[in-house]
Amino acid sequence: MSGEKDDSATTPMVEPGTASWLRVLAGVGLSVLGGVALVLAFPRYGGFWPLLFVALVPMLFAQYRLFPRKLSGLAPGLTVGVFWLGGLDQLKAIVDPWFIAVGGVAAGIVWGLLFSLGRAFNERTSFALFMIEMPALWVAIDVLRSGSEYLGSGGWLAYDLADAPYLIQPVSIFSTPALTFLILAINGAVGLALLAIYDRGKGTAPAIAVPPRVAKVTFALVCVVAVGWFGLSALLFARPLTGPEVKVAVAQIGTTNTQGELGDIKFTPELAAQFTQMTEQAAKQGAQYVVWPELILSFDPRLPSNPFVADLAKQANVYIMAGFTSDGDETQNMSVLFDPTGNVVGSYQKNHPVTLMNESWDRQPAYPVWPTRFATVGPIICFDISFPSDSAHETVNGAQIIMAPSGGPASTSSDQYREAQFRAAENQVAMVKGDWAWGSAIVEHNGSLVTHTENLDPAGEEKLLIGSVHVGSGEGTFFSHYPNIFTAIVYLAVLARIVIQIWTAPVLRRRRQEPVRSSDRR
Repeated sequence: MSGEKDDSATTPMVEPGTASWLRVLAGVGLSVLGGVALVLAFPRYGGFWPLLFVALVPMLFAQYRLFPRKLSGLAPGLTVGVFWLGGLDQLKAIVDPWFIAVGGVAAGIVWGLLFSLGRAFNERTSFALFMIEMPALWVAIDVLRSGSEYLGSGGWLAYDLADAPYLIQPVSIFSTPALTFLILAINGAVGLALLAIYDRGKGTAPAIAVPPRVAKVTFALVCVVAVGWFGLSALLFARPLTGPEVKVAVAQIGTTNTQGELGDIKFTPELAAQFTQMTEQAAKQGAQYVVWPELILSFDPRLPSNPFVADLAKQANVYIMAGFTSDGDETQNMSVLFDPTGNVVGSYQKNHPVTLMNESWDRQPAYPVWPTRFATVGPIICFDISFPSDSAHETVNGAQIIMAPSGGPASTSSDQYREAQFRAAENQVAMVKGDWAWGSAIVEHNGSLVTHTENLDPAGEEKLLIGSVHVGSGEGTFFSHYPNIFTAIVYLAVLARIVIQIWTAPVLRRRRQEPVRSSDRR
């Protein structure tokens, strides 16, 4: 009726800080559910990668509509804590359970504290920057901790899309963190739309309602970016594989004939016979390169007194890439490439020690490449795969195929070769990962698997992998030459967010004292 007062125009704002314990418990449940969804996207827990695009929606709803403002950081803390517990579980073979528990709790606390300011920021800015705020901070943390010799880039959300290489191709331009950013932005757009729908349907408005127009624009923008990314990816993936083909092999020897721990394995006659049989079999099937595992030889095969590998390369007429220690010293974690004449093409020392496996050294990283008859080879070793800049440097230096002896452990087998897929796609360079017993892979230069093994049993398995790959151009990609551009943009976005948060501090205080107008809820 025309004479009736419109109560909605003067409805006082209700601060959700007075939420009941029931709402808080519901928020805890939804936050944990988000973490579980992220864990289920891990390859070793099912690999349900489509969950990535909505896994954080329960967390966002809990953070903005169930928890009081002062406790809003609990939502990301719980979600990320569960996520990290699932991720660190892969290290159970090499660390104590307490490390996994402490690591998960610590990650939850850190993420919770850092993301606790997100709600105030988005309310001050009327949610206009919602699609940038959370993804930028998450990716910035990911990139910062990826420089650590503890975890490297392990656990990046984008890695779970390795089973869909047709979706990841633009990483060769924008980087893998850009794909993680897009995954998070999609979660944010869906979450914001849900918040707007919830706010519109409530009889009493929340303290700061999501403007429907902002939710619609955000959703539309993210959809445009996502369609652009995945459309470009489909076009890039559909390109014919170019470049000469080479046939490569991996001698994954298993643990049956190995005595001792990796790095201190006794070179018994049985082990020598196994290497001989697998390498000769690969050569008979046309392999031009054979990759052996990391640290598999506890002697220096370059010395005239240790001619086994050189003699076998001549005998089988193949290139052999073998991992070894120098006089059994694990601080000299090395690989060497022999040519079919038995001569050394080059040797390489691992750049990144695995601190959790007690590796330690202090030397400058190197990125050599070795011209051979069929392709220019770039060497890396195991954990080096987790550092995108290593493969990028070698590709810029001319590598057409990157060979990586590796040594497990079993619990990481499903993660390591997926990282190799992303290094291949980033740089458009073929990758050959030769593991001791668990996770070997031959990867095309677009990141698609030619063949691989994935064995979580500590006993592992013996397996000879053989496949053909198209070698890359040796020129690299935009990412190879400029790997840090997107990272710099993300850091600037986080810095801008901090400035905006400080500058707009008085805005939220004013808005809390204003009535909610009916037009704001339409």
